[in-house]
Amino acid sequence: MAQPIPLEIPPRDPKRELLARIDAAPADYAAALLEACELLEALRQSGLLTLAKAALDARSTLVETAADAANTDSAIRATRNLLLLSKMLAAVDPRVIEGIGVAVAETFGNARSTPPEPPSFRSLVVNFLSRDMRRGLGLLNRFTRNLGYQLKLRTQSDFPPRS
Repeated sequence: MAQPIPLEIPPRDPKRELLARIDAAPADYAAALLEACELLEALRQSGLLTLAKAALDARSTLVETAADAANTDSAIRATRNLLLLSKMLAAVDPRVIEGIGVAVAETFGNARSTPPEPPSFRSLVVNFLSRDMRRGLGLLNRFTRNLGYQLKLRTQSDFPPRS
């Protein structure tokens, strides 16, 4: 009768296997490995590694807390408003936004340049007669008219007329 062949598998030593892999790594990676070790040590000393481990351990609690915070009415409104603002900004020509920025900087950039006294009636009339002033007022007038129209549409659709 045949005899079984004894099979003895030596126990694995993961540490020795890792050291053998590091020893076999090309010299090109030696500097990167040393820098990675230094980075890990700096993270450990600063406590960031411990913090990251704690965050991973508490990830389900963190996700639940973030989901609960995101599910509030105010967070939903804020997200919708941010999307609408980004859509609104995308619709405006960047040159217009640049012009607004320059006008704001020229108007409010140096608070000391603002005269302490209100302008005279005569200077207001002279300013009103300038083309640039009328152009700006026309823009504000058009914006106000469009805003009023949109407000009318929104209030009519939100509240049905009374009988």
